[in-house]
Amino acid sequence: MKGIVFSFKNNIKKRDNFPKNSGYSIRHRRDFNLKYFFKRYGVVAFFTLMLVVGITVGSMTSKNISKDTLNSLDLFFTTNISMRLQNGGLGAFCSSFCSDFLFYLSTFLFGLSLWGIVFLPFISFFKGFGIGVSAGYLFTTYGFTGVMFYLAILLPGIFLFSMVLVYMSSSSYNISKRMLKTLFSKEDISIISSFKIYFQKCLLYLLITFFSALLDMLLWYVFAGLFNFN
Repeated sequence: MKGIVFSFKNNIKKRDNFPKNSGYSIRHRRDFNLKYFFKRYGVVAFFTLMLVVGITVGSMTSKNISKDTLNSLDLFFTTNISMRLQNGGLGAFCSSFCSDFLFYLSTFLFGLSLWGIVFLPFISFFKGFGIGVSAGYLFTTYGFTGVMFYLAILLPGIFLFSMVLVYMSSSSYNISKRMLKTLFSKEDISIISSFKIYFQKCLLYLLITFFSALLDMLLWYVFAGLFNFN
């Protein structure tokens, strides 16, 4: 009986060495939380950062891009508002889906490439650059009308596909990294199950991309006529 009591007291003393409110315990929990965050969300955070950097650079350089260049790259930059208004909702759907699908397809193919881990960040950056250029052009050219048009009509679809691109880039990066690791590994590693999961995710991302284009079409059809860009 004495032995049991003595062992119980020793356990209490060991726990008291590092109480819950001690600096060591707090730092340990903080380090664990940071490691858990970067392990689980680090890749997603990285591609989100690349997208944000692209938006920042695009918005800052939109003034220096000529109008002819913007019109020639209208598939990536939403700047030729007059022409898009004439095309109506169906034209908005085609423009939105074609543009987003190019980024989707590039991300998907780089995920199946050993060089995907190198080029995938540039896709997120360029998408962000296009978003930034479009926003900067509308804000500086049309003022308050351009701001309201961007927030009410363009931003919902842009935000939805941006989320798709970030998470799809993360999945593509992981599968490309796994392929590269398998190639140089001496062990016999099967990645068939990883490919199945990757294809399932990409199919889901494609459906969301299609829904994003439908959302753009709906917003253009219903609200675009309320704005005057003359």
